[in-house]
Amino acid sequence: MDKEFIKRGVVLPLICAALVCAVSLMIFTKNSDSLSPFAKGGVISYYDDVQPLNETVSLDGAESFDELESNSLIGTAGDVELRYDADYSALNNSASIACGSALPSQNGCMYIKTTYALSGSFYVNSFTLQTSLGKTEYSFYDELTVSSEQEALSISPALKKSVVVYFQTSDGSGLSSDYSVYIFEGAE
Repeated sequence: MDKEFIKRGVVLPLICAALVCAVSLMIFTKNSDSLSPFAKGGVISYYDDVQPLNETVSLDGAESFDELESNSLIGTAGDVELRYDADYSALNNSASIACGSALPSQNGCMYIKTTYALSGSFYVNSFTLQTSLGKTEYSFYDELTVSSEQEALSISPALKKSVVVYFQTSDGSGLSSDYSVYIFEGAE
């Protein structure tokens, strides 16, 4: 009985496991391009079908940001590139102005989404927003914590010109969904 148990309970499962591994290895090496995009040095990342535009777009004559293409480079905020409606992949080195934001030349609120890594560029007393419309100085007004991106986008400061900069506090670790919000007031 011990020989039969060892034969059926140990040896047979080991042989089956070895066969499954061998067949899987043959299939994987034969079709490695389709099964593993990183097998030949590729990078696995979030994919956007729209590539960021690297030339600064003029805002002269524009009545709103909504006239621009997504990912359009429109200027800088401090030392950070500023894009309109940027995809998440462009946020590695840029901040994004949300749809429906006011132009720097208009009264109203501009919403800027950034990442935790770039948030230090906005954790300052003031910054200069530079676009084709010129330079606008913004000074720190308030700091908040909200529980969602929608809540950040619903903030409407009682200021003539303002910028709401928001980013996810957890830096993508998934432990928190809180957003930090910095509110800046535009110089007259």
